[in-house]
Amino acid sequence: MAFNDRSRLAAAALAIGLLLPLSVGAAARKPAAAAQGGFCSVLSGRAASERFGARLDQLGKDLSAKREQVAAHLKTVRDQRDSNLGTLRSQADAHRSDIIAQLEAKFPGDAAKQAILSFQQAVDAAVAARRTAVNAALDAFRKGLDDAIAARKDAIDAASKALRDALTAAESKASAACAAGTDPATVRQQLMADMTAARSQFRDAVQNAAKVGPALQPLIDARKAAMDKAASDFQAAMDKAKADLKAALAAIQPAGGTNTNSAVNAAQ
Repeated sequence: MAFNDRSRLAAAALAIGLLLPLSVGAAARKPAAAAQGGFCSVLSGRAASERFGARLDQLGKDLSAKREQVAAHLKTVRDQRDSNLGTLRSQADAHRSDIIAQLEAKFPGDAAKQAILSFQQAVDAAVAARRTAVNAALDAFRKGLDDAIAARKDAIDAASKALRDALTAAESKASAACAAGTDPATVRQQLMADMTAARSQFRDAVQNAAKVGPALQPLIDARKAAMDKAASDFQAAMDKAKADLKAALAAIQPAGGTNTNSAVNAAQ
């Protein structure tokens, strides 16, 4: 899944890196006599943090909007799949009920009814067990995906906060140096170095943040394994229910075999 976190925030870091250096660079290009006042006025006037803070805020809003779009799409997909699965299950339930009714009509008598009831109970138990296993597999997959998304979000958010804090600290440090009478060129050089270090740390943090994509395949494999086991267990239970019903009906009316097979196939 692609959320464009890295590209958006990396762009933010680059843009932020250009903001203050350009301002301080303009001051540094003034004649030496005016450099002190020009450079320090940039820092003592409207704080540089206000400029890069506003840019970070906007990029953060853009990223949040993108995340909301992705979350909404994911919910829509899940809701649709749940709806489709519910419809299929309802159709299967109705079909099994029809087959049971046909069996009861075909094989009257108390002994046959008891055999059919036992078969129905076995089928219902097998269906319920399979649905429980399938639901658990789907829930585990979704939780794993949600956890992976949340982990990356937390890592990106933490990196963004660290960048903001580092840039603010760099600006405050430069302002204090200006107030202490430090040579403007030295202050500017240190400020640019601090901002470069902050951007580098941000890029590294974003690159090292766990991506969602690599986490998907293990989740898919685990879901498939659980689904396969649920299907295998269901088939084994159905085979036993089929054999038990055939044996019971054969003792009552041997001709019942064909209808029994139809009922079992319908129940699956």
